[in-house]
Amino acid sequence: MVYLFYFYEQFFTSTLKRAVLWFGKIMIKRLFIMLKKLSLTTIATLSLTFLVGCQTAPLSKSANQNSASPTFKNMSLNAVSPQQLLERLTYYDWQLIQVKSATGKTKPFRHDPPLLMDVTPNSLMFSEGCYRYQVFLSDVLGRTYLYSFNNFRTLEALPALICQNSGTDDSSEIRSTLERLFVPYGDVGFNFEVLSASQPQPKIALSINNGAALIFSGKAKPQQSVSGIPITHELLQRYNWRLIRATDANQNLIDDFHQPDIPITASFFTDEYRQQFGVSVGQHGSGGSYVLSVNQTLLTQTDPSIAISFGERLDNIWRKFVVVALKPSQLILTEQQAPSQNSNQTSPRYLLTQRVESGETLVWENEVKNH
Repeated sequence: MVYLFYFYEQFFTSTLKRAVLWFGKIMIKRLFIMLKKLSLTTIATLSLTFLVGCQTAPLSKSANQNSASPTFKNMSLNAVSPQQLLERLTYYDWQLIQVKSATGKTKPFRHDPPLLMDVTPNSLMFSEGCYRYQVFLSDVLGRTYLYSFNNFRTLEALPALICQNSGTDDSSEIRSTLERLFVPYGDVGFNFEVLSASQPQPKIALSINNGAALIFSGKAKPQQSVSGIPITHELLQRYNWRLIRATDANQNLIDDFHQPDIPITASFFTDEYRQQFGVSVGQHGSGGSYVLSVNQTLLTQTDPSIAISFGERLDNIWRKFVVVALKPSQLILTEQQAPSQNSNQTSPRYLLTQRVESGETLVWENEVKNH
């Protein structure tokens, strides 16, 4: 394919001029195809600068940091803390509009279908038509660039009937360029930077530690009315939460999660770098970062693997629980009446309902934290 020939010629030669002369005749004959691939060529060229580019100053923030309109009050990217920024980014679908090389040259990225990015606490999900790719992230806490890449995965293509269109003629093109951009366990670190907080299309940069950047324009995800009490991080973090009921997608009790001798609990807190949570099933426990995304959707980052065995029964319950509980889910908070007028309970009694995307429902009750 012309694009691949062009990419590898650029990789093994030092000047664009030689590549153009060598392939000039082919490029003229395939002008339409090359126009379609132009944006992919740009991002492929950028991928090389990520790998070999010199260290330069990071992208500077734009001075155009307008306040959000009331409609987007809870989604504003203006003057947010590092803990809040990643969470706010999950409220948008992001479309790549420009690429910036390590030498400071910026080019527009135009491609049909567009290259889209969805942000979660532990990965970046890229999609181009029916093709989807996932880049897994690692926190590099305490450093200037807070994130690095630890894995790249090609996901199963979506059925053509539900896609915008099928994407490029050869899906390996976008995959190969993304693989070159996001080198697992390499020296590439990155941050998210807000270039413009203006609504309804804010702009951010995925700013790389060699000076290169990918620049995205955001489109707000649809918001829906959510029942119950509005959930805040302060309220979640004020209490511990104990699981009192769990049902499967058919509303049948999940017996493994109702064992009297195996309590299941959760807690939330904020440290210097991020919002964090922890879950425990008996002696097993795990934790990681979390965000409350659009429509009170809980998104988590954690490693639920078993480092120490506590017996086959408890190990199996732990494995089953994390498969359910750590999926994206919607949270609904309600306040319950005290059990009786003679109750000694002085704090409100809340029920936190977690509706998992796969159909399960977990109900948690608040407990006072022992500080």
